[in-house]
Amino acid sequence: MKNPKKEFQEDDWQHFTDSIATLSKANLHIFDRAGMDVPYIWSKLRKIRREYDCEKRILVVRDLP
Repeated sequence: MKNPKKEFQEDDWQHFTDSIATLSKANLHIFDRAGMDVPYIWSKLRKIRREYDCEKRILVVRDLP
């Protein structure tokens, strides 16, 4: 996505918009905050659990240097 006007072909735009539409329907939460610590992550998880009750969740933590 650095330069889509230069790199994308006609079909690529359709695939891109289809993918964005699929993601927008997904129940996805992204927390992007500098310096997140374990208590902060747990508090966010508790909030999501209360909001969505018994639905299963997947947690992905990625620490970038």
